[in-house]
Amino acid sequence: MSFGEIIRSARRRNDWTQEQLAVKLSCTKTAVSKWEANKSIPPLAKFSVLADVLGIMPDALIGGVYRSAWPVSSETETDQLLLKAWQKLSPQQRIQLLQIAEILSG
Repeated sequence: MSFGEIIRSARRRNDWTQEQLAVKLSCTKTAVSKWEANKSIPPLAKFSVLADVLGIMPDALIGGVYRSAWPVSSETETDQLLLKAWQKLSPQQRIQLLQIAEILSG
């Protein structure tokens, strides 16, 4: 599942609209819509809050971000090596790596 699919599925399981989820997260409905469409991801500081509100593990969200960035259907040998390395990281290490990537891309 992609990051957006994970959020959409958890939101629907809770029987919430995008707007209701946005209120719970103190963000906009547009932000939730973009997350579900894999057009953006929330700030890393919101990951644990988002996971808590949705009742899922933060690691599931982080894994969804990774799978959204590297779809399995276009996997190369390098992608497979990256995925194996990613899976060996602890949830905290994954968050730190994403924070570093965010800083470097900003």
